[in-house]
Amino acid sequence: MRYRVPYLASLAVLLGLGSCQLTLVGFDAPANVVAGQVFEVVVDGSSDAGPGNCGCVVQLPHGFTVVGGTGTIAASQVTFDDPTLLATYVAEPGHFLAAWSVANSPAVTARLKVFVLAPPVPTSGAIKVALAGQTNYMSPFVPNSPMGVTDFAQITAAANVRSIAVVTVPATTFAPDADGLPFGNSPDAWSGLAVGDLDGDGDDDLVAAEPWPGTGLHAWFRTGATWTERSTGLAGSGQRARVAIGDFDGDGHADIVHGTGRVFFGDGAGTWTPGPTLPQFTTFAVATGDVDADGCSDIAFGSWYQDHLQVFLGQPNRTFADASNGLPRRNGIGSFDILLRDVTGDGHVDLVWNQVWAGDGQGNWTMGAGLTTEIPWGIASGDLDGDGQPEVVAAYQGNTMGAGVHVRTGTNQWAPVPNTGLPTTTRKVSVALLDFERDGRLDVVLGGVAGGSIDAWRNLGGMTFAPVPSAGLPIGVIQDVTDLDVGDFHGDTFPDLAAAILAEGLVAYQNWRGGLSPFGTGCAGGLAQAPTVAGLGAPALGNASFAVEVAGGIPGTLGLCWFGFSQQVWGGVTPLPLELTNLGAPGCMLWTGGESTTWGLFDPAGRLHRPLPIPGDPALQRFVLFAQGAAFAPSTTPLPMSFTAGLALRIE
Repeated sequence: MRYRVPYLASLAVLLGLGSCQLTLVGFDAPANVVAGQVFEVVVDGSSDAGPGNCGCVVQLPHGFTVVGGTGTIAASQVTFDDPTLLATYVAEPGHFLAAWSVANSPAVTARLKVFVLAPPVPTSGAIKVALAGQTNYMSPFVPNSPMGVTDFAQITAAANVRSIAVVTVPATTFAPDADGLPFGNSPDAWSGLAVGDLDGDGDDDLVAAEPWPGTGLHAWFRTGATWTERSTGLAGSGQRARVAIGDFDGDGHADIVHGTGRVFFGDGAGTWTPGPTLPQFTTFAVATGDVDADGCSDIAFGSWYQDHLQVFLGQPNRTFADASNGLPRRNGIGSFDILLRDVTGDGHVDLVWNQVWAGDGQGNWTMGAGLTTEIPWGIASGDLDGDGQPEVVAAYQGNTMGAGVHVRTGTNQWAPVPNTGLPTTTRKVSVALLDFERDGRLDVVLGGVAGGSIDAWRNLGGMTFAPVPSAGLPIGVIQDVTDLDVGDFHGDTFPDLAAAILAEGLVAYQNWRGGLSPFGTGCAGGLAQAPTVAGLGAPALGNASFAVEVAGGIPGTLGLCWFGFSQQVWGGVTPLPLELTNLGAPGCMLWTGGESTTWGLFDPAGRLHRPLPIPGDPALQRFVLFAQGAAFAPSTTPLPMSFTAGLALRIE
C-alpha cells in the first residue's frame, strides 16, 4: 500500500514522553514484511514529570518511507523531525532518522505507533530506536535510552534493535492490503464497517462509517490491487453507529444502511440514492438479512442507550414495513452489536442481540433465554464444531471480559461453553469468524481496546481454541478495534479480514495461507449423491506427485476434471458461477472456467485422478488455480451429468 504524502508534517497525538529522564518499555516491529506494503513500528516509553521536551528517534534503512504515525497522548506542541533532536544523533551509513518531540507531558507510560512503507523489492536490515529528553526547555537533548549513546552504530542492545526482512510472500497468515484505504494516517473515528460485493464483480468491497471529523459514510470498491472510493451520494451523521450491506429493493445491486437509520440504494457503479430514515429511537447497532424470504434484504436496529429493537422489511418499491412484534421497546441497557441469522435451526431468520429473539418469518419474535448476562460489544455466529448448528460468539469488556461461546440447548435456550481456550481476562470489543486455514473449521478473530491487539485463535475442534502466534495482525492498537468483518477481496475463496481501528483508520488484511479451499456445492443429478473433488497431497512448490481426484462416479463411466484461472469469469466473457438448468442439468452449477480439461473412466472405486505436478519455481508461489469435476449420471435430463463443488488450489 502506498501513500502519495511521504510524511505527516505534524502529529495530533504522540508518544508523550516528556521530561529529563525517559525509559524504553517496549519496542515491536515485524520480522518479515511484504514488499510495497505498510507495516507498524510500536514504541512504548515512560517518563518522570520534570520539565523539558522529550523525543523518540527511529533509524530505518534507505528505501523505507515513514507515511504516518499516531499515539496515545494528545500534545499541544508536537514537532516532527525536530532539527535539535535529529542533531543529537548520527545515523549509520545507508540509513536515515525520523524523530518526534513533544513538550509538557505528564509522568505516564505511553505509546507511539509509526507506519512505514516497505520498499518494493526484497531486502533486509534492522530498525533501531532511541529516546532522549531535556532537563529544561533550553537545554540540549540528552540520550536516555541507550544512556549517553548518540551514534546509532553503537546501539546494539536487543531492546533497541529489531531485524526486518522485506519479502514477496509473508511468513505470516495475514498481511496488510490497504492501498487506497485511510490507514496509517487517518485520525478519523471510524465506528463501523461492512464487507460485501458492491459492484457485482465477485470481489468483496468495503463500506465504513466515520462519525467525526469526516462526512459520514464511505464506500471503497476493490479495483485490481487497490481500493477506490466511490461514495457519490452517501452522507452520514455525527453519531457513532455501525453500518450494514443488503439489497433492500431486490434489484440485484447492493444497498447500504447506517445505524442511525439512513438508507442508501446502490446502482452497482458507486452512485448512491438516499432512501428513508427508519427508526424512531436513538440507535447504534444494525444488521441485515432476509426475514420474510422474499428476496429483499430486511433491517434490524438496536440501541445502545436503551433496551430497544426494531425490524423493517424491505420492499421492491423502496419502502419499508415495520415487523417488530414481540421485540422490546423500553428503557434499559442495550447491546453494541446485532445479527440477523437463523440460529435456532427452523429455517427462519432470528435476531441475536443480548438474547436471541426467534423469528417466524412474518415479523413476529419470541425471546429466548440463557445467551448472556453481560452486554456484548461484538457478536458473531457460525458452526464452530461441525454439527450443522450455529453457535454464538460474543466479545466482552465489562464485568465479563474476553470472548464467550454459547450453544443452543433447547428450542431457544442457550448456555455458555466452558473451557474454550478463548481469552477471559482481557477486554474485547469486536469479533469475527473465518476459516482462514480452509480446514473446515471456523476460527475466531478478536479485536481489543486501547493497548490491546487483533488476535487470531485457531479452532482445534470440539470448540476449543488456541492463539495463533505471529498471525501478522496489529499489536498494541492505540484505541479500540471498533469493528471486524470478513470477505474475499481477491476472488480466490480464501477469506480475508477488514478492521476499523480508532486513530489508525481502516485496513484490510489479505489471507496469505496456501493450500486447498473448497467452495460452492455439488449436485447429485442421477447419482445417489454428488461427486466430490479434492487434492491429493499439498499444492506445494516442487511437489511432483500432487494430483486432483474426482470421486463418487460409477466405475467404468465417463468422468471429467477441468482447471480454470478464475471462479468469476470463464474465458474473459462468461460470468461465473453459471446455473446449468437451461443447459439440461437442473440444480447444477459451473463454478470455474475450463481452460484445461481432461477426461477418463472412473476406476473400480469410482475415482478419477488428474496428475498436476508442481514445479519448484518460486514465481509460482501463491498462484491460484480453480478445479471442478463431473461424472456421468444416468438421467432423463438432456445433460446426464452430475457436478462437483469447486476447489481453489493456492500453491504454497
